[in-house]
Amino acid sequence: MFWTKLTKNICMIVLIAGAIAIVISAISSMKYSFISGLTSLVRNSFEAFLTAAGVMILCEISENIHEMRKKITGTAADDSNPFGAPAATASSTTAAPAADTWTCECGTTNKGEFCAKCGKPKK
Repeated sequence: MFWTKLTKNICMIVLIAGAIAIVISAISSMKYSFISGLTSLVRNSFEAFLTAAGVMILCEISENIHEMRKKITGTAADDSNPFGAPAATASSTTAAPAADTWTCECGTTNKGEFCAKCGKPKK
């Protein structure tokens, strides 16, 4: 599915950028205390990894559910429609005329008592 692939890619970019920021932060912390900097590096790296892993696991679960739903219903994959709603077809978008409409002698379909094109009253 498109949104899960996009989310995974964004998550990987954020994880890499976060790792760079964590290393920079740890190096600056090491100026004051080596142990403090090392602790900060390990803790922040672990938190960033867990956050990214959690988001990616949710994406995998979503993709697996999507695949199982396709197998159960027997429908083909339609990754262009991420919400699972049936795609609109030409036959489903053309609505039948409403019961309160009428066609004038000039060929215009109207609602109300008078023709919108020629002004003749409804017969």
